Amino acid sequence: MVMVFLSLGELYLMPLPEKPYYSIQELADRWHVSLSDLHDYAKHNLLEVAAWINPGGVNVYYINPLYPNLGYPTANPFQSFKGYAVIPPDLLPPLFEKQTCQIRRFINPETRDLMEIPDDQNGYQISISQLVVSRKERDRFVEFHTLPCECEPVDSECIRSTLNLA
Repeated sequence: MVMVFLSLGELYLMPLPEKPYYSIQELADRWHVSLSDLHDYAKHNLLEVAAWINPGGVNVYYINPLYPNLGYPTANPFQSFKGYAVIPPDLLPPLFEKQTCQIRRFINPETRDLMEIPDDQNGYQISISQLVVSRKERDRFVEFHTLPCECEPVDSECIRSTLNLA
């Protein structure tokens, strides 16, 4: 994306920084695919989707991959988590079917740790409209599947000719 400034007949091009996350709808539009296709990619672990966990955060404990029924033994077993959380693929079918669901498990995108909300607390409600894909995941998907990436900045000559300034 490029921001164009016109000042006294001069053309200034300033690239805008890319967003860190993209909505599912934005990617469907960029890649010319249906939302249903993106949902299938996510359900089959081909595309990783995330959702924002409330700024107030939720209490979680980390799941030990060797012993999934036990949290990691720590002095304080519960920790607060807030921010983007990756939604495991097995939790997506009910979300796509009902448009909303409560999740109890998610993945910390920074550490890749599996986290779970304790049984004595409510799960976290998410809706399909909250799903996003990180820029890093979008780039991985585009490169792996050799998609043409329409999200790269348009070159200045293209903008000049479009604005009849060439």
